[in-house]
Amino acid sequence: MNRSSVLNWISAGALMLGTAALAPADIITCDTYIDSYAGTPDPFIPGNQEMNYGGSASIKVVASPGSTDFPEATSSVRTLIKLPDSFWSSLGVQAVDSTILSFRVRNLNSGNPFTRTVSAYPMLRSFVAGTGFQPTTPGGTTPGTMGGVQNTPENPIGADWLTFDGVHAWGTSGTDNSTSDHDLSNPVVGVVNTDGGITTMRWDLTTLINDPGARDNIHNNGLMIKITDDLSFPSINDPQQFISFYSYEGALAKTNPSTYYPVVNFTVVPEPTTIALIGITIIALGIRPKGRR
Repeated sequence: MNRSSVLNWISAGALMLGTAALAPADIITCDTYIDSYAGTPDPFIPGNQEMNYGGSASIKVVASPGSTDFPEATSSVRTLIKLPDSFWSSLGVQAVDSTILSFRVRNLNSGNPFTRTVSAYPMLRSFVAGTGFQPTTPGGTTPGTMGGVQNTPENPIGADWLTFDGVHAWGTSGTDNSTSDHDLSNPVVGVVNTDGGITTMRWDLTTLINDPGARDNIHNNGLMIKITDDLSFPSINDPQQFISFYSYEGALAKTNPSTYYPVVNFTVVPEPTTIALIGITIIALGIRPKGRR
């Protein structure tokens, strides 16, 4: 390697030390949501507590007040995701300068004022996203629509409000079946951002990823995203509070992934050996700062 090549390499290394190299966006391919809606008194309409939405076109968070006619429709909805293996394999044991989770917003409260906070929490128990969906046409088999499929003892698909895999119950805390299964002490608040006509919600996970306990929980179990006070419902007949996002399974995401896929971007802290190698190379070349020759 000649002196010019080495200088170029050093310059690239110095830039990396200053800002760290931004990895390509790693696509979130494991997402679903769970819904607390208990259904009507009609035993043949079970509501959404036993529904799996792993194949739906959107993921979402909701705090819904129901209505005078259907007060039992009062419910909350939460999104569950796992960061992709590609993220963890690229990260290894390194610390991060930045880790940003980003979802493209599909519907922001139907244009009504959104007054709640949406937070991401490390999961304390793993879950099965499942493949539940409503086909586009009766008898169809293509996922990507808005619906879900009910878990049954004969056909347990995946996570719902009551279970983390279609069979086994979440830890219980009062009426909120999943509270004890996410880490309420480590919330990260989401921020809505609009750039170039594209609206996203983003969560800065940097502190969590650099915390060994939270990092292990996120790696092994995933993240829960919810309206922070989603069990504090609006008054009956008030507009529900909700945000929906494009899922990995959606048709738009499949045809235009760079725009619609949920992703995680990150930069890593360079390893000390890289810093030392650059320093040794500078000394070996006898390079001196300007003005001190």
